[in-house]
Amino acid sequence: MRITIREFGEKVNEGGREFKLWFMDFTLVYSPIFIVLGLILTGVDLFLNLGIGNSYWFRVPWSIAQLFAVDGLWFAVWNRILTDEYKWKYAPYHAFLIFFGLVLTGIAITMNYIIFTQDYMGLRDGVAAMNFIGIPVGSFLLVRSILLMLTATLAIVLDKVMRTKRQYRASTMRKSSPEPHTVVVPANKPAPVLLIASPAKPNGYRDKIKSSIEGYIARGEKFTYQTIAAETGASLQTVKVHAPKIKQELGL
Repeated sequence: MRITIREFGEKVNEGGREFKLWFMDFTLVYSPIFIVLGLILTGVDLFLNLGIGNSYWFRVPWSIAQLFAVDGLWFAVWNRILTDEYKWKYAPYHAFLIFFGLVLTGIAITMNYIIFTQDYMGLRDGVAAMNFIGIPVGSFLLVRSILLMLTATLAIVLDKVMRTKRQYRASTMRKSSPEPHTVVVPANKPAPVLLIASPAKPNGYRDKIKSSIEGYIARGEKFTYQTIAAETGASLQTVKVHAPKIKQELGL
């Protein structure tokens, strides 16, 4: 079976979209864990005055954990902002999340500015670059510390919300499945011959999306592309590609 360049490109893009969803879940799950491990070590260093905070074996993984939590979570937050279901009753939550995403973007821009200045001007470290730019080092570190705990807390909340939503959608589907019924055949009539059709070849996520939409229609429930994506496991972009054509086929 030959595959065209367009089909190959679509598979590559779809794989990238699925990776983005996986990476979002990964950051939400593991960012708080990395931060907790780092906080335990910093607490031990603070109370026992061991001086491990200056050793490279601690500074390197702790720096990676901070960057992963603050700057890595920027990806998860903005992906949540762009795929969230907006309702007026949740307006404060949406406003806070958008504000928080903008703050994370501002911090990322500032850090890039510091690194670019250090590299271009040949400065010895980031502190020298901040002094050259005029950024107060103490204020910058305080903002980073606040963001570190806020992002770790937000990661726990978002992961809990997303898992609860997925479990709710899955339980709803199980409860709405039709119950099997028994067909009674009179004794004076021959039993009908049941012809079992060969199963149709699955068409990836499209069949799952169509089945999910049909289920909502049968139950008389409203649905959004986000709920379809959470229910089928497909990416939101995949649902946006197939759902309009499926709705047209179903006469919606």
